[in-house]
Amino acid sequence: MSYIRIRNFWEYQNSDAWTKALAAKKAQRRYPNWCKLSVKRDDEMDDLDVHTRLLFLELLRLATEHTNVIPNNAERIAKKISMDSERVAKGLEELAEGRWIQVTKSGRLSREFLEKIATRNRTVETEAELEKEPPSSPPIVNRHDAVERLLDALTDKDEGTRGVITALVLRYRLAEGDIHYAREEALMPGKRSRTGSAIAALKRRGEAKEAAA
Repeated sequence: MSYIRIRNFWEYQNSDAWTKALAAKKAQRRYPNWCKLSVKRDDEMDDLDVHTRLLFLELLRLATEHTNVIPNNAERIAKKISMDSERVAKGLEELAEGRWIQVTKSGRLSREFLEKIATRNRTVETEAELEKEPPSSPPIVNRHDAVERLLDALTDKDEGTRGVITALVLRYRLAEGDIHYAREEALMPGKRSRTGSAIAALKRRGEAKEAAA
């Protein structure tokens, strides 16, 4: 399986809208319900077939819905946007060739995405959000303190680590126990990177919660 990503994704997004969408407690969909479209013309894209240009606009919407990780399946995309699958397949090739999109093998959220969200999360509101108890779950002592203890254990962390971890905690609504689990994973002997192990553990717990929901 490969995945499609919009190049320059954040030119069409608003980080405030993403922060609110990811932190929303009762939202069924954790992504904004809108994306931006520049009125400035792209002369090279204007030379493309009209169906390819329309496909790009539809991909902007899908990229927002899929956090810029769209499964690369022309037939499924065609069905989703009500377009002929052959035109979609041809259009994807043209967009990739012109570097408006890129195809990758990794389905992970990009570092740019996590860092962009993290920048907006470095606020008083974010700290307060971490200390709140999620609905329908056992009482939590303090998620913020759990994050601080996790960060203290990550001797190889960098300037962006706090933001990445905060974004994952908010995105998946992770509890204190999930954060402690990530700390224990990071401190296990033989780990090449404590930070990498902790982030991977948080993602596993979050994905497991989503799958069970």
